[in-house]
Amino acid sequence: MKFAMRKRHLVDAIDRMYEVATKGVKADFDLAHRITIEPDDKKVIFLATNGHLDARWEVIADKDNQLDSEKSSTVTVDATVIKAIVSSITPDNDLISFELDDKDVLHIRVMGLAKKQKRYAKMQTLSKFHDFEIPKPRKGFSYQTKVQDFRQAIQIGRYASRLGYKIRYQMICLHFLEEETRYVCGDGMRFAVWQHFEEKKNPQVENEDGVKYLLPADQAAIIACVAEGAESMDLVFKDYNHLYISPHNAATLMLNGIPSEKYIAYDKHAFRHKDAKAIVDVLRTSLEDSFIGALRDRAMEVEGHFLACQFESDSDGVFSLTVDQGKYQGQYSCEADFYDLANIGSFKSAYANMYLDDVAKSDPDKKYIRFYCIDTTKTIIARPVDLEDADSGPSSIKGTAPLTFFFAAVIED
Repeated sequence: MKFAMRKRHLVDAIDRMYEVATKGVKADFDLAHRITIEPDDKKVIFLATNGHLDARWEVIADKDNQLDSEKSSTVTVDATVIKAIVSSITPDNDLISFELDDKDVLHIRVMGLAKKQKRYAKMQTLSKFHDFEIPKPRKGFSYQTKVQDFRQAIQIGRYASRLGYKIRYQMICLHFLEEETRYVCGDGMRFAVWQHFEEKKNPQVENEDGVKYLLPADQAAIIACVAEGAESMDLVFKDYNHLYISPHNAATLMLNGIPSEKYIAYDKHAFRHKDAKAIVDVLRTSLEDSFIGALRDRAMEVEGHFLACQFESDSDGVFSLTVDQGKYQGQYSCEADFYDLANIGSFKSAYANMYLDDVAKSDPDKKYIRFYCIDTTKTIIARPVDLEDADSGPSSIKGTAPLTFFFAAVIED
């Protein structure tokens, strides 16, 4: 095997395949952490997989990348080693040549240097290589999205469960409706919903209930990295277990073995705004500057536990948070707008302090956190928002507020 191409195209391919090869790896999968390279006279194909997600990146010969292939064959290399070599060996515009010798050693050189200059590395190739195809499904549920919209929406994957006790809570639920697409993710007690309103109706949605598909949160993050830089991409759910992804760049991907799980009826909780007995508007910076982040017990959270934070607001405009558990003690108060919609005078409940902390830090561009206080013993809704000025009654939300949280109280009936 012998070929040469510009470093910037090579690094682009290697960096994206590295994301696939080294992250979200299937347990006991021995073909991870490696990249297969297949050159011919018209293109170079890079392949990687983590056992769930298969990825292909194709560099076509043109004047810009100056691809030149003399001998065609296939080699597989360690993903970490090849990434380190190509990232450090030379400036972006130089040509790098690859040549495989008869001992299966890959020689990597910078071409066109002066006689006294030399940039060279070599690495051992691996015996097992990737051998898969990624055909586009002939049928399935298709959806086209802007890559930036997808990247923004799948950030809610950070709220997935890290404990792994229920597979559905490691997933992002994509709920396709006629005029919007919702991305939903949560750990079983706290959920986040990101609403993306479509410019055109989803053509394959045939009823008001829409269609739901699941996407593992860790694989969604990898897909977003591979698609970065593309304007848009096509998602085709071949069925509930297989997703074909085609960013409008040099990549194609196939996600296999998506677990067959039924997602919760999140919409029974996330959109109960009209049931609120009170609305509380708190400056986001006031909530973020409270002690709730400092009092998080990370070791406790890893084990699936949390500190309870007493949550109270009243018609006097006082908002307070209290943690009183063993060595974790603190109380914080600030001003808030309390809109008493059911003449309750005050609202007092308790929630996991890590959930309140996550809400405060979720969207630094929004000025307020609005709490919809529905039931002291059940769920509360929280939204990062900007607000219009209002003389009386709850202020109207200004602009878009795509992110909604709901989470359960931690006090008994």
